Formats: sequence, structure tokens, C-alpha cells
Amino acid sequence: MMLRRPCREVSINGIGFTYMEYENEDRNYIQEFAKEYLSTRPNTVLLIVNRVGNGTEYMVYLSPETAKRVGIRELMARLNVSVNGKGGGSTTYGQGFTQGKPPIDTFISTVKTFLSSIGSS
Repeated sequence: MMLRRPCREVSINGIGFTYMEYENEDRNYIQEFAKEYLSTRPNTVLLIVNRVGNGTEYMVYLSPETAKRVGIRELMARLNVSVNGKGGGSTTYGQGFTQGKPPIDTFISTVKTFLSSIGSS
């Protein structure tokens, strides 16, 4: 278990965007961390990329406030296309998987482009 890339936070159209990259991290730990992280950041998209074996898990968490503006299913669809992965989402959570280890910057740019396209409120 290792955090490969520390947390970075930016704001895009009034929505906070944070991403983290892990290697072989426990999914339960990630879920608990995400819940705690979002509890103090009510308008945030949290992307976690976890390198496991020969593949990559990617998870997107939205605070309930953010879910009013951000369509997780559409965001996940764009991520899936950008990394040739498969996955889906519910209202505030999405997860996917892809073979190989696409660069973290591919995930980041996809989310940033998506958030830039939704406009501000």
C-alpha cells in the first residue's frame, strides 16, 4: 500500500477537484478515506486511481452537493473511453477498471475537461 502521488486540489467552474494515485491500496481504506474527505468538502469531485497487478482501478466520488451539477454516469463514460476501461456509476460514486497502467494525467485531463464543459452556477 502506497500513495504514489499526493493529493492535489484545484477549482473548476466552482467545483473542487482532487485526485490521488495509489498502488495496491485496499478498497475499503479508499472508500472510508473518500467518505471522510468529502465530509469536509461539500462541493468536490474526488478521483482515486489505484494501480493493482497488471491493471488500474479508478474511482470517482462526488459530494451530494456536487452530484446536483455533475452527472457521474457521463463522467465515467468519458473516463472509460479515455483509458479503454469499463465501469459505471450511481449518483455519487463511480468505479471502473482498465488493463495496463494509463498515465494519471489521462484521468486528470478527462475529469478537468468534463468539469470545464458543465458550466458554472
